[in-house]
Amino acid sequence: MVAIDTSELKARVDLRALIAADLGDPKTSSGRAFWCCPFHNDHNPSLVINPDGLTWRCFGCDKHGDVFTWLQLRRGLSFAEAVRELGGEVTASSTPRKRGGRRRPSPAAAPPAPVSAEARPPRGGQAWQERAAAFAAYAQGQLWGPAGAAALAYLHDERGLTDGTIRTWGLGWKPTDRPDRQPARWGLDPAQDKAVWLPRGVVIPCYVDGRIWYVKVRRWGADGPLPHPDKFGQPNGGGSLALFGLDHLTGRRAAVICEAELDAILLWQQAGDLVDVVAIGAKGAHPALAYLARLARAGRWLVALDNDADREAQKWGDYSARVHRARPLEGNDVTEFWRSGGDLRAWVAYHLARLDAAASSSPPPAAASSSPPPAAASSSPPPAAASSAPVDPDDPTTWPILPSGACPTCGGSTWQRDAAEAWVCAGCCPQVDSGYAVEV
Repeated sequence: MVAIDTSELKARVDLRALIAADLGDPKTSSGRAFWCCPFHNDHNPSLVINPDGLTWRCFGCDKHGDVFTWLQLRRGLSFAEAVRELGGEVTASSTPRKRGGRRRPSPAAAPPAPVSAEARPPRGGQAWQERAAAFAAYAQGQLWGPAGAAALAYLHDERGLTDGTIRTWGLGWKPTDRPDRQPARWGLDPAQDKAVWLPRGVVIPCYVDGRIWYVKVRRWGADGPLPHPDKFGQPNGGGSLALFGLDHLTGRRAAVICEAELDAILLWQQAGDLVDVVAIGAKGAHPALAYLARLARAGRWLVALDNDADREAQKWGDYSARVHRARPLEGNDVTEFWRSGGDLRAWVAYHLARLDAAASSSPPPAAASSSPPPAAASSSPPPAAASSAPVDPDDPTTWPILPSGACPTCGGSTWQRDAAEAWVCAGCCPQVDSGYAVEV
């Protein structure tokens, strides 16, 4: 067992993304993120991340702490459970001492690998995935039965989704706010997890390679969908946020990156013949490179995060010149734009046409107005030109467009860039060694 220094673990976990996963997107003021505190009756956002980025505090009830305290107070975990939830191992060096106690120094250990909550699979392993699949199937049955009538109407009327889309993405309905008190069925240790939280609401499963990675629930109260900060919940023990929609990628020339899962589903329904669509789950989430690499065939990434997430969207622009901001023209997000009468397919086509014009050095279309832009004449635009951005050998997202899948000649999966900046198979062309290689 490798010792994990909790100070290192705390520094590597994105506290903002962790809180946003529980409370939804924050309100921002003077560059700081605020939420309504879940620990008291808070109507004015008073919970904030401190300037150090590692701790939080509520100015209303004075609750405060770090990533571990958050998991202990919000999700009812012990300290040891919180460490494991964030990908660490509990050892003598990570367990807090009681005041006045003494602790033997632990032997030096190799520095831990960077903790990437986005890359961690379900903690309960195969058992968790099997149980989650059974839960998702149950929820799908409930959605299409009498108990799900109100939720189905919400998905139709408020979210714009058709029956076919709802079935394709496996959406469901949990009619009660009752937990599963047999965590062992989920592959979890009952000594660590007393129960598995299964809140009432619309069930949104995320799949990676055909297996459930996490399950998010758009929570409901007696009168319908709950407002911020109680909008979302999810069963404990699942994998951390991956790119939602990976299993629906088709290798199109452009991809749209949305913030919320239901926004991505609506955009896929309206414009999936033009672009691939994924979601990051929360505006502060940072998907692992392994997931971003699956978007390699897309020469353009349209970042369609909510309009209150411009700062986070700008960070995506630091990845590569292939990243372009696509702001919803009305409202705060993709769905609100649709509700206002916006034509999502025409909006996507407009951005693609504008990028094509820029790539060919011809005059771009006129700037977008608040009314929906005209639809592109063709639904099959020409392939995107390769990015001419400088190549950073430490950042694979700046490299020329990556290949996808195994080599058709030898079946190898390691690719490297030759002198002409083209990708070649390392197995077929071992003599090429540019120093830039990636495995897909």
